[in-house]
Amino acid sequence: MSLSQTSREMSREETDEFLRSQGHGFLSLASQNRAYGIPIVYGYDPDTGLFTTELLFEEPSRKQQFLADTEEATLCVYEWTDLTEWQSVIATGELERVEDRDRIADLMALLAENPADVVPWSYRSPLSDLDDRVWYVLDPDTLTGYSAE
Repeated sequence: MSLSQTSREMSREETDEFLRSQGHGFLSLASQNRAYGIPIVYGYDPDTGLFTTELLFEEPSRKQQFLADTEEATLCVYEWTDLTEWQSVIATGELERVEDRDRIADLMALLAENPADVVPWSYRSPLSDLDDRVWYVLDPDTLTGYSAE
């Protein structure tokens, strides 16, 4: 049985609704033919199609090295109940590090709009506590969603 027999491509509206309802996924990075996947919490703006996430690091950080080397990142968001009830979305594109404090304040607000059970504690902290956090935006070149028929 092929994928086309068990699933259908989601519309952009369905994809946007699904992404706004989830708020968490796996970010895949790559360096020298090696992959590195990390679970993240994200904010999603359906108007711009941009994702945002904040990352914390400990030194030394394997995550930082992969972030520096990655030319194209992939975010996988999925929900699985059983073979007949599931959805998944793959976003692929460039990650941009954000350092502008005004833009970070907007990103924090976007992240806060996602479901409360997946939003990290740190979005509640004031901007003055940002020194140990690094913000990224994923601007997807491709955004593809599938769901069970």
